[in-house]
Amino acid sequence: MRIKHGTLCLITLFICFACQQKKQEIIVEQAASKFSEYFYNLNYPAAEALATPSSANLLKFLASNVRQQDLDLLHAQTPATVSILESSIDSNGEEAQVICQISNALIIDIIKSKAEITESLVDTLQLTKVGSKWLIKKDIQQQNGTQSHD
Repeated sequence: MRIKHGTLCLITLFICFACQQKKQEIIVEQAASKFSEYFYNLNYPAAEALATPSSANLLKFLASNVRQQDLDLLHAQTPATVSILESSIDSNGEEAQVICQISNALIIDIIKSKAEITESLVDTLQLTKVGSKWLIKKDIQQQNGTQSHD
């Protein structure tokens, strides 16, 4: 009887863990999807709410470089849409990665002062858990090849 009871407890514990893991994956995917939707539709203030502090600085910089012609191009097209291709959470439950496919993405090249709609692209987002929230780490490569970290 004890063996059956112990086995039942282990099975129940495993099911609870699996459900919690799946719930976290859904939350991670929703955060990445919303961020990508905001980011590629140039809604940087909304994206900032889902980003780490260093990523928020990048978003403010990008927002300051959006031109009226970029907005006109954006509004003349179908809004960007996001599909999740793959997601994973590390064994500690503190870091995650989500691979998104974005359709109708507006890409702005700040250096060349040029913007264009890309039919489809794949973006890999890194997320970190801050308290109970999953935040996106979207950093720009530094000239020396290193990245800023939160």
